[in-house]
Amino acid sequence: MTNLVRLTLPSMSASATAPIEVLRLPAGVHGSELVRDALTDILNGVTGPAVAFVADGDERAADTLAPDIALEDPRTSLILMTSGSTADPKGVCIGTENLLSAAIAVEQRHADVKNAPRILALPVTSAAGCGVIVRALVSQMPLVTLPSIGGAQRFTPALFAETVTPWIDQAPLVSLVPTQLHALLADPVTRGIMPKLGRVFLGGAQAPDALLADAYAAGVDVCLTYGMTETCGGCVHDGVALPGVEAGLDNDGIILLNGPMIALGYRRRPDRSRAAFTDAGFVTGDVGEISHGKLRVLGRRDDMVQVRGTNVSLIAVETELLSARQHSDIVHITSDITEVAVVAIPDPVEGCKIIAVIVADTELTEADFAHLRDLVRRRGGSAAVPRVFRQVPQLPMLANGKIDRLAVHNIVG
Repeated sequence: MTNLVRLTLPSMSASATAPIEVLRLPAGVHGSELVRDALTDILNGVTGPAVAFVADGDERAADTLAPDIALEDPRTSLILMTSGSTADPKGVCIGTENLLSAAIAVEQRHADVKNAPRILALPVTSAAGCGVIVRALVSQMPLVTLPSIGGAQRFTPALFAETVTPWIDQAPLVSLVPTQLHALLADPVTRGIMPKLGRVFLGGAQAPDALLADAYAAGVDVCLTYGMTETCGGCVHDGVALPGVEAGLDNDGIILLNGPMIALGYRRRPDRSRAAFTDAGFVTGDVGEISHGKLRVLGRRDDMVQVRGTNVSLIAVETELLSARQHSDIVHITSDITEVAVVAIPDPVEGCKIIAVIVADTELTEADFAHLRDLVRRRGGSAAVPRVFRQVPQLPMLANGKIDRLAVHNIVG
């Protein structure tokens, strides 16, 4: 790797001698610049405390990080917090080799488009956002940051067009989550811009089939990515593991990932580290299947609930509802369902009661909901049918573009 340009990082930690330096990042471009500077130091091998990226105002990280307590693994150079979609966020300890291995593997897989500017549209406190920056540094390509980063502004097609248009002739690369791609395809201006991008890496959440079909129809070069903070972002692209990565299944169908980009462990969680970081690889907690050499993610193990003694995958129910318009033989609704969150709450009779919270283009009627129940019943069985549907203007989202499932539970009570 070519030596990177030296950049100076202002100290923001309480103690310069502490094992961990906590960077509380302001929203917007300035926060991304601090991350870029810190990652440049890390990649250049600058010695010093490990750096933790935390959104300004996130008070949950303090107990997890404990910056004055010694590191579990001295190779740790970066700590990222997991998404926080549950009540148990964890600090993931990452080494410089992990970061470089992840970036180089992506560059190798996508060598046809690697010499292009990188558009930063994802939070820099996430592995996906950090990955964009690391790849830009490794390839020495320009990094173009959306002003909306970190929630500084609302992500809009107009803002995306204004930021990306000056670079469009160079076919820049961008990483997005499905909600962002949906918004960009729905706007006529950005719909025209999207095919001019070199490639769109789509991850962070399940992409509805209808969204992918629309993207392909518009001529967008979409690559579906699968990974998590513990793998330094997406390490399986379009179902195929990146160079140096092994993707397999254990006896229960749980996805195992192995490779040099697998993180070192969790901060101050030895029990969770031992369970997740094993000799067989990182135990993702996701259920999958491998067919014709391609990995397909079916959902999370803990998304399985029991209704009347029958196992039901909440992710599978979400998938069926998102694909409703494709089943015109069963479902007769005129509105596009753009987002769905399916949750379960305890029920004294049935064990769990399934509730579907839906975002759609127009207001759905009781007849529409009846058709949706029929769809789920035919394709997933009666136990999978949501007892309650609630339509909302938008789902609560975390900063990294994932659904805030704790907030969804608050919606349904």
